[in-house]
Amino acid sequence: MDSSPAQAGTFADGAAAPLPALDVYGPSDELAAAYERDGVVLVRGLFSPDDLARIREELAAHMTRTVPHLTRDVHFEADGKTVRVANELQRYAPFFADLLASPRQTDLVESVTGWRPQPFYAEYFAKQPHGSVAQPHQDSAFEHVEPRQYVHVWVALDDITPDMGPLRLWLGSNRFGVFPHDRRDFGKFQHLSPETVAGFDFPVVEGIAEAGDLFLLDTALVHASTPNTSSRPRPSLALAYRGVGSVHHDS
Repeated sequence: MDSSPAQAGTFADGAAAPLPALDVYGPSDELAAAYERDGVVLVRGLFSPDDLARIREELAAHMTRTVPHLTRDVHFEADGKTVRVANELQRYAPFFADLLASPRQTDLVESVTGWRPQPFYAEYFAKQPHGSVAQPHQDSAFEHVEPRQYVHVWVALDDITPDMGPLRLWLGSNRFGVFPHDRRDFGKFQHLSPETVAGFDFPVVEGIAEAGDLFLLDTALVHASTPNTSSRPRPSLALAYRGVGSVHHDS
């Protein structure tokens, strides 16, 4: 399958081709080469429908049993009720701690990146219909890890179609360090300014995906997402890993 990057586009104009998916059981050097070049690879075949059903079941339990009692590790949409992000899932449920530590993901991360990973955290993202835009940002701007061995295994829990606000990914942007995050959205999340993004010359692709697909991405990669104009939520699970022996500096 051709894994060459798409032509350059911008966040505003909507011009972005889909990132090609590569089979998890295909040549490992193909996955590693795509990741080395782009800072992200879309992998298909690691999570089964049964895996996804169990993840959804455990997330539903977290939302009903745990979230109402939390004073941290949860963020809401502008209505103050709908969960936008649930952080640190591994702290609250043994299932997510076990999932995060599974060799299924850690072996993949090591084979693609070349460094040995350790579990970091698990997060749930629920992009609601007609909800907020995720402005361009780099996750490594908020969690400082040295040496810079820090990735997300971002799992699509349902099919992601173009109208659901899929990820936008600036390929190769991870190789240039952390850009200034000098703007904030309604939820006080920091992001890049439009002027910074307008100056980029990176190819931009879109994260169209099937349920169970995962994006293995360098957390220094600039990414964003457009509004979800569909009638369905776009749920995802991010499993974060950092290198064994790395040091995490609190922001």
